[in-house]
Amino acid sequence: MPVFSISPNSTKTQEETNAYAVTYYKKSSVNGGLQLFDFTRRSSVHFAPDFEGDLIFNGVASDVKRTIFSNSAQLDTNWDAVGNHTLRCGLGGQTFTASRPLADTTTTVFPVDAFGHQTLPAPPHRR
Repeated sequence: MPVFSISPNSTKTQEETNAYAVTYYKKSSVNGGLQLFDFTRRSSVHFAPDFEGDLIFNGVASDVKRTIFSNSAQLDTNWDAVGNHTLRCGLGGQTFTASRPLADTTTTVFPVDAFGHQTLPAPPHRR
């Protein structure tokens, strides 16, 4: 049984990036307080195939880009009403979470005729 390995000439690459921003504010007073928390996140991945190698070996070569932006906020408050009684209120978590995914994929395959037979002996030229 043949053993296949990744060619030392392979040009496959995958790049992943993540960026976060977090803010937090807390205010306390004699009668209560509040906390405010929010964050923003951007995550992305870009996979670029070894165009010829993937096309010959797998029959498909896909250049894939994915990005997602997420934002969220949370608010917690408390008020010492009277004596041992405290009123608490909180908003947040999934309530204020917003995400926006973006995707861009380019897939290349061998051209085929009406019967599904490959029409080129080698990968087509990239544009």
